[in-house]
Amino acid sequence: MKNYPYNDVEACEFDQICRFKKDGYIDKRVAIEKPLKISKDTLGYHGPCWEPLSIYERYFSLTTKQRRHTNEQPTTAAFWVKDYAEVFLKSFIDTHSEIDLYAFMGIMAGMLTPVEGPGSEKDFRNYNKLPGFKEVKNFILSLDRYKKTKQ
Repeated sequence: MKNYPYNDVEACEFDQICRFKKDGYIDKRVAIEKPLKISKDTLGYHGPCWEPLSIYERYFSLTTKQRRHTNEQPTTAAFWVKDYAEVFLKSFIDTHSEIDLYAFMGIMAGMLTPVEGPGSEKDFRNYNKLPGFKEVKNFILSLDRYKKTKQ
């Protein structure tokens, strides 16, 4: 892999895979039958400890990555992100979980953000500048204030 270092582009792993596939190498992965379900092929914990900023960033970046790289992705593993929008919205309606609302709004912001050019890899120093995050945070604070006035 030393001949295929990561570049500073969004989806650097996809960029790397595309480059080594052009040279005749094969990218072989375990197929995931139901990507929304944890399976025996799922490694590690997925989302047990989210904070508003981290879950917003996660689904914002997955959505923009999916949109930007639709035609060049070497795998379909990332194409489940849109399915989660409905899951998060339903969960928010049922439970009023702010984390689910932040995740849903991250997907919505990712759907609305322009995705021209190669993008760049994620940088935690810019997470607070994510498009729409401040507005979602203010919206949720206003909901909290509204709920308190109705009590």
